[in-house]
Amino acid sequence: MQNRFLNFVSVIVIIFIFSFILVTSSQAQAGQWIQNTDDPWSGFDGNLTTMAVNGYSRPCIADLNGDGLNDIVIGSYIGKVNIYYNDGASEFIQDTTSAITTDTFGPYATPFVGDLSGDGHLDIIVGDQRGNVNYFTGDGAGNFTEVIAGDLAGLDIGSYAEPLVTDINDDGFNDLILGENGGQLKCYLSDGAGLFTLDTTIFSDDVGSKSIPYFGDLDGDTDLDILIGNSTGSINPYLKDSATGSFSALATGTLPSVDVGTYSVPVIADIDNDSDNDVIVGAEDGKVYLYRGDGTGNYTADTAAGLSSIAFGTKSRPAVSDINSDGDVDVIVGNSFGTTNVAYGDGTGNFTIASSGDADTHTFATPVIADINSDGNLDLLFGSYMNNLTLYTGDGSGAFTLDASTNVASLSTGLYSRPITGDFNGDENIDILVGNNAGELILFLGDGANTFTLDATGSLSSVDVGSQSAPCAGYINDDEDIDLIVGTSFGDIQIFLGDGSGNFVEDTTNPLASIYTGVPTIPVMGDVNGDAQDDLLLTAESTSLLVYLGDGNGNFNLDTTSDLSSVSVAEISQAEIADVNHDHSNDVIISYNTGDINIYSGDSTGSYTEGADISHYQFGMKPVTAVADTDNDCDNDIIIGSANGRIYELGYDGDDNDFVLDFYDVPAYTWYADSDGDGYGNPAAVVHSCTQPAGYVSDGSDCDDANAANHPGAAETCDGFDNDCDSSVDESDAVDALTWYQDADNDIFGNAAATTTSCMPVPGYVSDNTDCDDSSSTSFPGAAETCDGFDNDCDGEADELGATGGQSFFPDTDGDGFGDVGGILVSACIIPEGYSTDNTDCDDTSADIHPFAAETCATVGVDNNCNGDIEESDTVPDWFADTDADGFGDPAVSQSTCASPEGYVADNTDCDDSNSNVKPSATESCSDEVDNNCDDVVNEGCSTTPATETDDDTTDTTVTDTGSSETGDDDDTETPDTPAIDDNDPSDSSNPEDETGNQATSGGGCSLTT
Repeated sequence: MQNRFLNFVSVIVIIFIFSFILVTSSQAQAGQWIQNTDDPWSGFDGNLTTMAVNGYSRPCIADLNGDGLNDIVIGSYIGKVNIYYNDGASEFIQDTTSAITTDTFGPYATPFVGDLSGDGHLDIIVGDQRGNVNYFTGDGAGNFTEVIAGDLAGLDIGSYAEPLVTDINDDGFNDLILGENGGQLKCYLSDGAGLFTLDTTIFSDDVGSKSIPYFGDLDGDTDLDILIGNSTGSINPYLKDSATGSFSALATGTLPSVDVGTYSVPVIADIDNDSDNDVIVGAEDGKVYLYRGDGTGNYTADTAAGLSSIAFGTKSRPAVSDINSDGDVDVIVGNSFGTTNVAYGDGTGNFTIASSGDADTHTFATPVIADINSDGNLDLLFGSYMNNLTLYTGDGSGAFTLDASTNVASLSTGLYSRPITGDFNGDENIDILVGNNAGELILFLGDGANTFTLDATGSLSSVDVGSQSAPCAGYINDDEDIDLIVGTSFGDIQIFLGDGSGNFVEDTTNPLASIYTGVPTIPVMGDVNGDAQDDLLLTAESTSLLVYLGDGNGNFNLDTTSDLSSVSVAEISQAEIADVNHDHSNDVIISYNTGDINIYSGDSTGSYTEGADISHYQFGMKPVTAVADTDNDCDNDIIIGSANGRIYELGYDGDDNDFVLDFYDVPAYTWYADSDGDGYGNPAAVVHSCTQPAGYVSDGSDCDDANAANHPGAAETCDGFDNDCDSSVDESDAVDALTWYQDADNDIFGNAAATTTSCMPVPGYVSDNTDCDDSSSTSFPGAAETCDGFDNDCDGEADELGATGGQSFFPDTDGDGFGDVGGILVSACIIPEGYSTDNTDCDDTSADIHPFAAETCATVGVDNNCNGDIEESDTVPDWFADTDADGFGDPAVSQSTCASPEGYVADNTDCDDSNSNVKPSATESCSDEVDNNCDDVVNEGCSTTPATETDDDTTDTTVTDTGSSETGDDDDTETPDTPAIDDNDPSDSSNPEDETGNQATSGGGCSLTT
């Protein structure tokens, strides 16, 4: 897009549509504004009537994308061009991505659609107030590319370029015709190859300023003639000579005499299907005029067709096409307010206006929000350029109905009424004060019963401030009575002090008397610096916002340091002071003639930051705002009036400085009765209010409002009540709920590792948690222990003492392997340590005493072998008599005793206990025939020679044993032989074993010599 920042003169339409309303901010949260598209007003036909495309909309109709449906291209005052594609169902979809719609042209952008490039596809040419011409070639599919080179690139014809495409010279190539501010038509002839040459010979006449050409057959000869509108309201017809191709002005007939006032915009079309073209003319007054043609160049004004009776808004600009595809020509009308209106044709020349989706309050709507009908709900009161007021009564939910209960609609207010409301006479009923174009202040006093009466004799009845009075109400001095500040078209400020009874006196000491802006001034009052005193904002075109701080005593001082003082207010429509983001500090809304609306967020110190921009909703020209909570959702809403006569509503949804095209429809705050004072309310006891009533809370989740112990978040207890309001009673999370343990084996003993909690017993669970094996019903505390390898009685041990099926064991304290004969036996599956299967130990304290122990004299008096006897003979030593005290005992004489008896020895080998010389240790003597050493041999080792008798007497002393049965010597007469020798003959009396009277020695065969 080429740079087109050329100087231009803006058209200033001095119409003031401002109002101020004192509203009380409701309690709410900071947030976003969203447009109410739920339509509180009425239904609408299609969406053409809701297109707000900024001021001075200029529609053009053609099939841009080749789908067989006519689309719409609309230019506007602010240099934007909007494209809407027809979907075939009377709905039009806005194109927001193409190069044309995202570009910005000069003011009063005027598009035209035609095949200028000769490629069979429609192109778009855009002219503007600066005289620029912008050329976009189309590809037939809805895509357009700007031509930035060639003869038309950067074309500037002065100002107010009005493009039109037609083959003006009949060479088969479409040419570009431009109307302009100087009254000339400029023709750029195409060679079909993209070259355009300015031709100054075709038109040389002055056709009037701001010329707007239109081509069509005016006289029925099939040649394209030209009809040219202009700023004077006339239309100039030029007929084409088919032979020469020249144009000549038509001087006679109806068309040359047409005068529609100012700013005529002609269109040629057959609107009644009689095959003859007719002429439609838009005008400054917003009407569209119809002239029916007869096909021969004669035209008759038709005032019965319906078009002339329809108010389309100022500077109506018609275009024709079959919008609804019914085969009949329809009329689409743009206007200076930025809206598009549709009149559907029936094919006979009659038209029906399409219904609008917004309230129709006439143009230049100025809203006021107040409870006009005293029903407790806010209503919407609108002034307009008409001599009346329009009232829509609210139902408190955001829906509004055209008033039928009051006499507001019958009140005469003068043109361009700007109402404000308040109790101006102190009777506690709402009154209406209206400023108007004549400079009057008209007061209508309300009676609280829906009737308002003109105060024809009051102090304000004679006030005349000049023109375009713009009143606002506030507190100027410290008497707490409502006062008035009035702006005028001259740019000065007048003050009227009220006494609270409906009387107002002009303040001749006016502290604002020095203010003079030279242009219409709109005053607004409110606290902008947070000191609780009303301050004053003044908006005047082409200046910055003027901030005057009030001191509450009637004095106002200009503040040049405020953040608001730097806000540019060129083309301002209105300023509004209200707390729109609910931070308890006032904000400032600035609305501009172009349709833009900006919000400056204030804080308690009087600082302001530019915040939300809601201008992208395109409210139309000269929007006017009022702020209040219209739907009782406790968030302030913005009501926006517009020069197009439509009303827009923005709802606030709590998200600061973020705006979406939707309506946040929420009722007033809901409060719930809290009878038990626990902070939780009864959901069945409800009131709706923007402030909290006593005894009510915002939480409505109490399940038992008679018991403060029962509420959401309370501790659940096992008491039979739903303490925590979760719709369950005595559930498992109750603070005093019991722990239950799973009893899988049904032995009434539970598993400590498998739990649940409950106020009541749980099937399959028990209160006991001592089961050591929940898979076996034979294992539980108290069960009989059996010898099976398991801990049956859950004492932590398996097969312990006393188990059923066990063996008896006896205590073996001394560990000798023999159990205590008197000990307590135990039954066990395996032998316990310290026990024995034997119970024959007679002394279990000594390991040396048991049945197999040896009896010993070491333990005197002890039964070592537990046989019941102490020191048995087979174990006690024998002692033998030692009569001869030779230390050797007589084996024939003994005693068994552990201790040696007196005269006894342990030895028993003495063979002669009467002779101490005879003992085992003695030396054998050969002289005594005695067994001295007790080896059973007498005189062993001695030499013995048999005796030789020399005589046979009996006195021999030596006898030799012959081995016969001698009793003496060998003569058997000796008596006796002494000594006799044992001859081992048992019958021998000399044998020691059986003989008597002989002392024989063993070892027979010895000879003893004496």
